[in-house]
Amino acid sequence: MSGHGTFIEDNKIFSNVVGMVEKTNKLIMVNPIRAKYFGHVGDIVVGRIAEISNRRWLVDIGSHSYGYLNLNSINLPSGAQRRKTEEDELNMRTYFDENDIIVAEIQ
Repeated sequence: MSGHGTFIEDNKIFSNVVGMVEKTNKLIMVNPIRAKYFGHVGDIVVGRIAEISNRRWLVDIGSHSYGYLNLNSINLPSGAQRRKTEEDELNMRTYFDENDIIVAEIQ
């Protein structure tokens, strides 16, 4: 069920704000960040890809600094579990591009 800060499109729930995901039974809400967010390990965050740099994406999570998503931390679309190559680095934009919205767990 869609709650505050979310909307449904094509039977999928999307967030319309950057914030913390909160689940209560089947109700999913996103609480917007009104102040600077200080992440903790295990937090689930919704963020926007701000920049692509050397083997990592910079993610705007509404914090005092960007979050980093390393190329080694993602699962490839094919599902293959292998070491990431230089070819994967060249194809980073096919996985996530600037302004894409992602959901991630802080580690």
